[in-house]
Parts: sequence; C-alpha cells; structure tokens
Amino acid sequence: MMISTRPRRAIDARGERILAAALTEFVERGFRRARLSTIARAAAVSPRTFRRYFPDKAELFREVVRTTILELVRGSWRRSSAGRRRWR
Repeated sequence: MMISTRPRRAIDARGERILAAALTEFVERGFRRARLSTIARAAAVSPRTFRRYFPDKAELFREVVRTTILELVRGSWRRSSAGRRRWR
C-alpha cells in the first residue's frame, strides 16, 4: 500500500459533504463498486472540485476510514470523561 506524501488538505464544508457522501456510497456499494461521480453528485460538487480534495478513490477511502475512526474514538473518550461509560 502506498501512502500519499501529499500534504492533507484542510477539510471544510465541501470536504465534509464529500466524506459523508463517500461513507454512504462505500457502505452501500463497497469499495470496488463505489463510483466517484455518484459521490460528487451526492455531495453537490463538480468533478473538478472533487479531485481537488481527493485525487483518487483510495485516498478518499483512507480519509473516510480515518475520520470515522477518529469520531468513534473521540465519542468514546467524551463518554468516559463524563463518567457515563468507561472505554475498554
């Protein structure tokens, strides 16, 4: 697996829409069958704008996984910090 050496672009509202649409597409269709054009359309961005954020499907998938895991970990940490639930 090749790791991108390109600096990560800051994720703004457009990037968030792309990631949300990509998560849905990957869950529903899987990596191989997911289409970037469908993701761009669902995120309401042009293909050109889409490519500025994520040049290929693999990089988009990595970012979807990374952000999803971070959200899960942060959510678990907040729950344990509030004393409601301990992270195991």
